[in-house]
Amino acid sequence: MAGALMQLVAYGAQDVYLTGNPQITFFKVVYRRHTNFAMESMEQALTGTPNYNNKVTCRIARNGDLVGACYVEATFAESSIDGKRMYNPRPGFNMIKSAELRIGGQKIDKQSGMWMDVWTELTSSYDESLQLNGLVGSRIQTAVGSTKGAIASGLIGTSSTAEEASTVSQTVNTPLQFSFCRNPGLAIPLIALQYHEVEIVLEFAKKTHMTHLTGEVSTANSNVTDLANVSLWADYIFLDTEERKNFAQNTHEYLIETVQENTDNVTQGSTDNIKLTFNHPVKELVWVYSNGDTTFGNYGNDNTDGGNTTNPCSSAILKLNGQDRFASRNGDYFNQTQVYQHHSGNPKTGVNCYSFALRPEEHQPSGTCNFSRIDNAELSITNNAELNSKTQLNVFAHSYNVLRVASGMGGLAYSN
Repeated sequence: MAGALMQLVAYGAQDVYLTGNPQITFFKVVYRRHTNFAMESMEQALTGTPNYNNKVTCRIARNGDLVGACYVEATFAESSIDGKRMYNPRPGFNMIKSAELRIGGQKIDKQSGMWMDVWTELTSSYDESLQLNGLVGSRIQTAVGSTKGAIASGLIGTSSTAEEASTVSQTVNTPLQFSFCRNPGLAIPLIALQYHEVEIVLEFAKKTHMTHLTGEVSTANSNVTDLANVSLWADYIFLDTEERKNFAQNTHEYLIETVQENTDNVTQGSTDNIKLTFNHPVKELVWVYSNGDTTFGNYGNDNTDGGNTTNPCSSAILKLNGQDRFASRNGDYFNQTQVYQHHSGNPKTGVNCYSFALRPEEHQPSGTCNFSRIDNAELSITNNAELNSKTQLNVFAHSYNVLRVASGMGGLAYSN
């Protein structure tokens, strides 16, 4: 006890900055009371045929006061595929070409399945990644005729022959990554949108987008079975009487996060100047390479299932109105250093980013670059000489906009 008392009385001028006029104590729990509410997940009706290479529209029913997280549920039925092929990683994201949020017919945000995959790679911890992989269908697969299947992330597969691999039936629940889906404070107030409908338009990828070759030459087509039991589930929030009244009668402004995307062709071993046609305050740029079709989830130079070993981005520099925003840095800076500084995930090799924000994963703004005020923005990239089949560069801008809800209608405060 004497030692502890000695610590207490060893109090000097420096301690005033730490414990003088204290504002909190660690030895009494403080909490705040919240408004009364309830939540329930409900299935939504789809207009159209939900299958590969098709587009469906979901009009969010007015079953609750607010709508939050949304999930696309689908079943990959048992099928036989060429033994030299494997499902791409995370087929739940892979099956979605794009998801578009509309309010009153106006596009609010549009995100590709590739962005959802990349964003969750950047932001998910190891344990979260394991949970997410269970949701979107990533599983160990054994590729017939290949010894590299043990680390692949396609659907489970077994085979009794060297020509054909069977996949077991599996259901995925893919979480959409719109702002209102990730943050309950941004849930869309259906109760205040009396005159505007909220819609989600889903466009599904082609069947050929679902599998890839395992490194062996094969001309056989993949025999991927059609999607089954496709549905969209939305989480509704029910408010108590007084808060419900306030939401219905008042105007609302939400700072939302949106995604913009540029795609351009690139050449191995060369330097390409990619023009960025983005708008609004951007908090982060993210870019990955692909062949535009069948290497979903594999953003490195290794096109087989042995793992990604080389970043296709050898170096990059961002130019704003002809001025270098930063000095040219090698690919490891964007794939490793930037991720270490600003993200909580451990993405695959080939996922590159540059953040203008201190904490781009948080909704609270912590730094942006307003591309609406930049006349000419270019990303000058030197591509690795071993680019292989990756000839397309996808550049994403994670940006802010304002969603206004007033007089029963909603829309963006700033257009493109």
